[in-house]
Amino acid sequence: MKIAIYSIFLAFLISNCSEGDIIDNDVNFDATLENCSNSNDNTFVFYKIDANSNQSLSANFTSPTFDITPEVNDISVTTPTVIPLNSDSNQLIYRQFNETITGSDYFCSSIPPSNVSIAQEMISAEGSIEISYQELDPESNTQRRYTRTIIAKNVSLEGNGISIRRESLFLGSDTIAADVSIDFGGSLLICPENTPDTFTVYTFNDDINRAIHLNFADTAFEINPSVDNIVEENIDTILLNDTNILTYREFDTAIPDTDTATEFFCNNNLPSDINITRTLNSTGGSIEISYEEIAPIDMEKRFSRTFTLKNLVISGTGSPIQIESLVLGSDTIPK
Repeated sequence: MKIAIYSIFLAFLISNCSEGDIIDNDVNFDATLENCSNSNDNTFVFYKIDANSNQSLSANFTSPTFDITPEVNDISVTTPTVIPLNSDSNQLIYRQFNETITGSDYFCSSIPPSNVSIAQEMISAEGSIEISYQELDPESNTQRRYTRTIIAKNVSLEGNGISIRRESLFLGSDTIAADVSIDFGGSLLICPENTPDTFTVYTFNDDINRAIHLNFADTAFEINPSVDNIVEENIDTILLNDTNILTYREFDTAIPDTDTATEFFCNNNLPSDINITRTLNSTGGSIEISYEEIAPIDMEKRFSRTFTLKNLVISGTGSPIQIESLVLGSDTIPK
């Protein structure tokens, strides 16, 4: 009787396994997290390889908003970036190889090496990838440092009649340095021309705790030029140098109001209870000032004047920040 029951139980197990084993093996392992990307088509790969056992775990995905080398403005330390996994472009893949592979050749080449054979492969059928950030102590004032962590959530890996399901699967972490971002919205303001042919243009973020101001000298520039003298096709270019300087600043608390901000930027008078926590200055680039005619008011011609930074280099104690083009802001003529 016991033999008959055992035979029935064994047959039941074999029948179930033939439909796809749900195994409890751990496909994860400790290894250095690496990455590569193709910015032209917004594709990214995070991967790790165990050279001793010839196995890899990789996350491949496409995203129009993710940046593998983000700026500070692109990073949230409170809300992770979530990439849904699917059967096409976003996949978590486990592979066991018959020989040693080189990660950059295998994962980052448009055509993987042809001499690599796969002993086992399991591909995600569902789940998501979560990318989270934790800020670290800075090493310079031009970049902020973060630990970036990649975790697969509620993932199922399937292949060769095997299924592995994990509520959380740690892919790995790396450390990145993100450039301080000077790109933020805000009104563009111009100080009165207290010194002839010398001008200060400034803008600050909505919280009034970050600001950019631009000091330059130019004999042709006018704060409020006559609309009859404006030619839309003409672009005024001012080189940034020891005299013409863009300065980015951060403050430990918000400047309380725009009047206080104006007092600081135009008269260099900052309240004693507000401290500057970061200062970066331009060391190269130029300003382009362009004009575009806009809808008139009461039959009066009007123009939008735009200040655009070109090939900007901002320096501090770390690697310089380089920006090809950035619109600083616009104002309206006549004022």
